[in-house]
Amino acid sequence: MISSHEKRRYWDLLCYKVYVEIKTELSMSFLGILWWFIEPVIYLMAFYTIFAIGFKQSENDYVFFLLLGLISWKWFSASVLSSTKAIETHMNIIQQVYFPKLLLTITVLCSNTLKFFMVFLVFIFLFIITGHTFTKHLIALPLIFILQFLWTAAIAGLCSSITPLFPDIKLLVHHSMIILMFSSGIYFNISKLSEDIQILFYLNPMAVIIESYRDILINQQWPNWGYLSIVSISSLIVLLITVQVFNYFDRQYAKVFT
Repeated sequence: MISSHEKRRYWDLLCYKVYVEIKTELSMSFLGILWWFIEPVIYLMAFYTIFAIGFKQSENDYVFFLLLGLISWKWFSASVLSSTKAIETHMNIIQQVYFPKLLLTITVLCSNTLKFFMVFLVFIFLFIITGHTFTKHLIALPLIFILQFLWTAAIAGLCSSITPLFPDIKLLVHHSMIILMFSSGIYFNISKLSEDIQILFYLNPMAVIIESYRDILINQQWPNWGYLSIVSISSLIVLLITVQVFNYFDRQYAKVFT
């Protein structure tokens, strides 16, 4: 049983690590925090040229359609990829001081979540000044945020917990992210495909989450609650497995690189 003092100490450690992570990243470039906004803009310009102009995509509000996909995907992918090295990069500290290793994954997740919300606020600003309005469906948006956070935490945590034990998984994760990216419907509308094909794409939870953002903000309708329920249950199951794996190997990580 963790005492209240230890909980407070771990909470302080988490806040400090998030602060250090963000401060370190900002200090590594001249533009600092602006890179958080420049990167999705670069992606937007590149893929807008390819899909909207080159492939003649006729999707209404394609710029915002594409931005929603890119921004939400970046939150997920950056968290998962960073999590694969979360324990390894802190191995010197792990071998000297004990603390729950799950905190390292939570640190990665929190810092990337903060970046996501800052970029998302810019998206909302652009969305408003271009004449878009909100409907009652906006009240479902926080639920999608929470769901993506849970799904991202589940996958990032699972990758973080097993990568130090099986380093080859890091390469597998990197290659898998490419497949997941192109099957998430970032650049095209999955709902316009045949129903048989749609089912295959919706096996990817990020496809469900990205389409939910678009349903609420662009299509101004309720998201598919059935698919979201499946993603919610899947997230909770994977989270439970992740916590169990961390608890089981918690004191063994320090021995991996000795």
